This record gives sequence, C-alpha cells and structure tokens, in this order.
Amino acid sequence: MNKNLDNKTWKVFHLSDIFINYHGKRLTKEYRKAGKTPLLTASESNQGVSDYIADSLNMTKHKNFISIDMFGHAFYHNYGCYGDDNIYFFKNDKISKCAKLFIVSCINKNSSKYSYGNQFRQDNADKDKILLPVNFKGEPDYEFMEEYIKEREEKLKQRYREHVENRVKKLFNTINLKKEWTAYKIEDVFNILSGKRLTQAEMISGDMPFVSAAAINNGITSFIGNNNSSLDKNVLGVNYDGNGGMAISFFHPYSCLFSDSVKRFHLKNYTDNKYTLLFLKQTILKQREKYVYGYKFNETRMKKQKIMLPTNSKGEPDYKYMEDYMKYLEQKKLLEYLEYIK
Repeated sequence: MNKNLDNKTWKVFHLSDIFINYHGKRLTKEYRKAGKTPLLTASESNQGVSDYIADSLNMTKHKNFISIDMFGHAFYHNYGCYGDDNIYFFKNDKISKCAKLFIVSCINKNSSKYSYGNQFRQDNADKDKILLPVNFKGEPDYEFMEEYIKEREEKLKQRYREHVENRVKKLFNTINLKKEWTAYKIEDVFNILSGKRLTQAEMISGDMPFVSAAAINNGITSFIGNNNSSLDKNVLGVNYDGNGGMAISFFHPYSCLFSDSVKRFHLKNYTDNKYTLLFLKQTILKQREKYVYGYKFNETRMKKQKIMLPTNSKGEPDYKYMEDYMKYLEQKKLLEYLEYIK
C-alpha cells in the first residue's frame, strides 16, 4: 500500500472541531516537589518535559493527548503528565496514536507564526485552523493518517534494520574473540579525581544531577542547584564508600556534581568515550566482592587494584578493541529489538 499525500483532498478545520482543549496551571520551581510525573512547559526539545514532579491534587494529569505550548510547538504524549500555564492539552480519545502523530506534524507547520510577541493562547486553542486530508464525506480521514504514519514508520524501521545489520557485520570482522588479556593497575589506566562533600543542609533545589554512592539510578540521588569543583561529564563515577556498595561504577555523559564518596575516573592515554568507559565499568565491577566496610575501596587501594584488559601488539590496553566490542554488543541488541518489534 502506498499512501501518497499528493493524491488526497485536503480541507481546513478548526482545532476545536476535532479536540477538546484544556489549559495547564502555573507552577513555579519553588512550589514543585520532586516526583515521577513529567511536567510540560514551553520548549521545542525533550517533548516539552522540563521536570518530574510529585502527583498534585491541584493539577489535572492528562494522557494520550497533543500538547501545544506558547510558541506553537506540538507533541504527542501517550503517558500521563502535567502542564504549566504555557501548555494547552488537546484531547480526543477516538483518534488513534498514529493519526495524532500525523496531526502533530500538521500543527507544527504553523508554529513559525508564534513568538514572545505573538503567543499561542486560549483564543488560538479555540480558533486556530489546520489543513487535514479528508475522506469522501469531507471529514478528517483518520484512517488514511494512521496508515500513512504506519507506512512511514515501517520504511524507517527497514532502513534502520539494514543499517544495523551492515554495522554488525562490519564490527564483527574487527572483533577477535581470542584476544590476549593482561592485568593493569587502575592508576596506569585512569586519572582518579575526587568528588566534593555536600551535605543535605547545603543543597538547594535545581536541575543538576548529584551523584552519590548509590547502586541504582546511575548513582543519581538528587537534583540540585549547587555548583562546585566536582562538576564533570563524560566520566566514570566509581563508589568507594556509602550504602550503595563499593567498586560500583556508572558512566555519566551529562554534566553532574559528585559527592565525596565517589571518585571520578578519566582515561590517561585515550579519549574518554561512552563505549570504552562502559567496557571498563564492567572490569571494575568485577572487583566488587573483595571490598567491604572493613576493607574499603579507598584511593590508595583503587590505584593499586589490577583489572584484566585486552592488550594490543605493543603490550598496551587495546582501547579501540574495547570500543568496537561494546559497539558490536550494542548493535546486536538493536537487531534483537528490531526483530522483536517486527
């Protein structure tokens, strides 16, 4: 089936012909409590999600809707979330997800007319118009919209599947499963940097991830507004103390602050990157069982601790092999996922 937009008849509709709309509610940062429910605000990135807050009796949670912010940016949300006063919720439970995704693209064609000086507000929510394909009755052709999106998705999946398959074959040719391995001291592989002590009383609410010695949530225990010398990114955070367990490590590609119970590991002789650091994370984790509260994974022991690593012809850690191996595993997982959703 080939769904061609050029062969369709199009017609202008008011948003209010199709959707019931609701307005979000003002909620400044000082009144937000941390939680698990997404909060939408005006943004053209991250689907408009700016924060995660606790459930509120004073705000209405919506699901399976299209949001439009003050600048006319539209997104589809199949999850429950709140919205501040810059968000309008458009609901029609009779329309499928794929049809809503089609409509989102139509709405976004009009977003360029909105700005700080000309914001999308209630009058626009009630009266704005969009062009939609129609059926023989002159009604929005939701069936066509759904099939069009599904067809586009399937084409993209197939192209992506072919790309991943080619990538797996290429990477497999670089992976030597009979690789030589050698023990190296951590201090020969990494520069080890400290975190910085920050008490609960000193913390202020904000958006910066704070990494402490935890075993879950990538080590993130809070989001704060502080700043100090532990600010880092593209780094391994390695626990040496705390309740989360020692020698547990997490890769942090984003900017974050580190507590004094976490060390920051940067490679000495290779550029830090996601794949190599994720490989090394696993080799460090294998040392976990030997460290307990009476025998802590302190900086002195960290430096002398040996880890087994693949070696190149020069007798050095083969970082490129580590990188390619992790890429290979990632692409294999992607193939499994693509096969699953197929």
